[in-house]
Amino acid sequence: MKEMINLDSSSEPSIVTKQFSVEECLSKLKEQHCYVPMRTIGRLRLRKSSDQTEKKCWKEKLMKIRSELEELWEQSMMYEEQKELTQLGEMLDRLWDKHINSEGSKSETISDTAISGNDDTMEKRLEQFSDDTLQDTLETEKNLNSKTSESLKSPTLSYPFDLDSLDKRIFKLESKIGYADEPLSELLNKCMEKLEIVEQDPQFWQSRIESWKQLLAKDFLKHHERNLCSIEKQTTLKNSSLKELCTEEDIVIMLEICSSQLPFVEQYMPILPLLLERLKSLQNMHTDAAEAISSWQGSKDVMMTMQSELNEWKNTVERLDHSKFYTQSVEEMRRLSDTVTQLEKRVLKLQ
Repeated sequence: MKEMINLDSSSEPSIVTKQFSVEECLSKLKEQHCYVPMRTIGRLRLRKSSDQTEKKCWKEKLMKIRSELEELWEQSMMYEEQKELTQLGEMLDRLWDKHINSEGSKSETISDTAISGNDDTMEKRLEQFSDDTLQDTLETEKNLNSKTSESLKSPTLSYPFDLDSLDKRIFKLESKIGYADEPLSELLNKCMEKLEIVEQDPQFWQSRIESWKQLLAKDFLKHHERNLCSIEKQTTLKNSSLKELCTEEDIVIMLEICSSQLPFVEQYMPILPLLLERLKSLQNMHTDAAEAISSWQGSKDVMMTMQSELNEWKNTVERLDHSKFYTQSVEEMRRLSDTVTQLEKRVLKLQ
């Protein structure tokens, strides 16, 4: 069964007449009466409507304040700050409830005047439906209020809340700890996920932590021993080099001389940079001269070796000149020639 309402206007014939069923009228009224509490809205976007711009601006402001308070409550690490923020949230909830109740009463009066021209059955059904919807919304609101009050339960404070002091404290903490690139809510979520992983098997992670501690202790001991060995080697090398160069008495005498000359150093302060530059240039010159001397010394050594070889050759030649080898060889040649001639004569005689 559908009861139809004919809304035609005889005074304005240009307007198109429409027919609405009872269910459609009830659904429209339900949309007006069944408001959503502010706690359940969170950060959802509001529906756009050109009729209620002022009301929605007011709602949007309250919702922005509420969302900022929720973010601050999530980011705050102090219990006192959370208590103060929950008090502010309760105050905003009261303002929200008052505003919604006033809107509900206005909508009820408007709906009653709009439907007053209809029959009695329509009014009764609308009144029953509005009462039922109001009771349902009140029950849902009470349940949500109880849930939020339990989740954000905190004792009342004896002093008023000041946002400036909270901002100053947050600024001090950030100046001491440092500014994080990520928001605190994401960091807290990551920490919670890690804690959940650890809580799943605490014995396993405890054994791992103990093994890591042992490994770290061993690495620390090895590193410490290496540092000690290197320091001991450096100290021994320094002491040995100093002992080789000079004795302790010489070191004491040099220190006394340096300390006695310290007052005169101030007089030569403007000249010292020029002297240092001159010494650096002289150092380069000395290195070049040392290289030239070393190369000349090498060439001199080569010449000395060549001279010694020439002397040896001269000595051998002189020995050959003064030796009797030449005279002995000439005599032997004569003897050989004589023997050859004698042999030739004998051969001729035989012929």
